Amino acid sequence: MFLITLAISFCARMFGHPDILFKYLCPESESVSREEDIKSAMLSALRELDHSFGPYVSGSVVAGNRVPSYKDVRTKEDPLRLTQRVLVGPVMEILGYSSVFSGEVFRGRVPGVSLATVSMNSVLTDATVRVLCAMNADNAPCGVATDGFRWLLACRSGGSNRVCAMSDLRPYYIEVLDRDRFRAAVCEDDEVLREFVLTFRKAR
Repeated sequence: MFLITLAISFCARMFGHPDILFKYLCPESESVSREEDIKSAMLSALRELDHSFGPYVSGSVVAGNRVPSYKDVRTKEDPLRLTQRVLVGPVMEILGYSSVFSGEVFRGRVPGVSLATVSMNSVLTDATVRVLCAMNADNAPCGVATDGFRWLLACRSGGSNRVCAMSDLRPYYIEVLDRDRFRAAVCEDDEVLREFVLTFRKAR
């Protein structure tokens, strides 16, 4: 162990990346980094939603009080595609699905996982059923159903597919919303976000 650590330390110094040693010795640091990336993505998502809906409707959507229709979107983008582009794609990439391109997200073709999305704040039942079926068709070991705020993870167990985890990221979006609108917000416990990253990130 000492020799491995010494070798990594040497490479880190040689190539100018001291964080390599830190990440090796502290695996949790990678999770923390992704948490921060997701929070940054949430702020970017809020900016996009403000642009697409206007601040009032955007705030209502983030708070979960409105299921947006096509008429609500000023930019005339389909609400489902907006959900996939703004809320789903960026988070999937942060979770390690680096081959996620917009077209693949729209069609549910993400390497290593079956993906089913519904428009933000819509009922997740349809997406859940679709992803459980898609896992068989794709021969995928896991699947994700989401509306961009709520995330369900499906796993194959004992020859059948079943939902094995759920995370609700809305409180973090509301924190971002409040901080943007009012310059102050109740800070959410990062434990749920940390658990989300550890549970939903792509297996190596």
